[in-house]
Amino acid sequence: MSYARRVITAARAEVGTHEGRSGGRWNNVQKYSPAVPGLEWSQGQAWCSTFVSWVFRKAGCAQLAPVTASCAAGVDWFRSRGRFTEYPVIAGPVYFGPGGGSHVGICIAYTDSTITTVEGNTNITGSAEGDGVYLKSRPRKSDYVYGYGIPDYPEGVVLADPAWRNRRNVTYFGHQASADDLPTTAPGGPTPEDDVSLTPQQAQQLAEIHRDRVVGPWTYKGTDEPRDAYAYLRDTSAAVKAVDAKVTNLKPIDLTDEQVTKLAEKVASAPGLATAIAEAVAQKIADRLAE
Repeated sequence: MSYARRVITAARAEVGTHEGRSGGRWNNVQKYSPAVPGLEWSQGQAWCSTFVSWVFRKAGCAQLAPVTASCAAGVDWFRSRGRFTEYPVIAGPVYFGPGGGSHVGICIAYTDSTITTVEGNTNITGSAEGDGVYLKSRPRKSDYVYGYGIPDYPEGVVLADPAWRNRRNVTYFGHQASADDLPTTAPGGPTPEDDVSLTPQQAQQLAEIHRDRVVGPWTYKGTDEPRDAYAYLRDTSAAVKAVDAKVTNLKPIDLTDEQVTKLAEKVASAPGLATAIAEAVAQKIADRLAE
């Protein structure tokens, strides 16, 4: 799963979470402030921006968004990096109010007329001082929408800004887009795929390696190699799973000598596939003998 998809997944999983109550009122005490290093002090304060920082940390890419409890500081962070726009960005923070300083959420979809967001510290009516995490639909062209941060996702970004349409790793959809339009992986890049189990800490390390262009075991590429080690690992894991599924569904069939010869030639021409087949079959045999 790509980083942008992980951000959206992490955000959506929090919908329905509420802050605490005291004296019969909501009190801004929530789980996000203590979980973000450097923002512990913000417990009991407005927490929409803290929630965004928490989501990016949870997704393993904390360095792609500002760690701040201030919406205005978040706007400045993206703008100082040349990554702020008035157009929607999938899996990008969306800032509201004058100067973007009133409220922030995460944009997960947009059409010509609406944006769909996940927002912390809001409520059913869309207040900037609410009680929990909500899935919201807001007018795309409202004056209340100030702009969007563009996270530097290694797999690329999906956005509606025509000025970005010809940039590298940018997918431009001017009218509508959603998480379904996001790249699933970074081509040859170190993204935490579903078929390779990584802890959030390992995912964070991979993100830092990609950001800093550090040569390590995941990013090593030999001379003239088009992809790095992580891409090969991901593809190999997927191939083994696919072979295993096919072996599980195999039914006994009779092959002619000619069919056997052709099959052997095809397998021999792909050593990686041959190894995967051999390992999968061996495991199946071992499982049957153990029954």
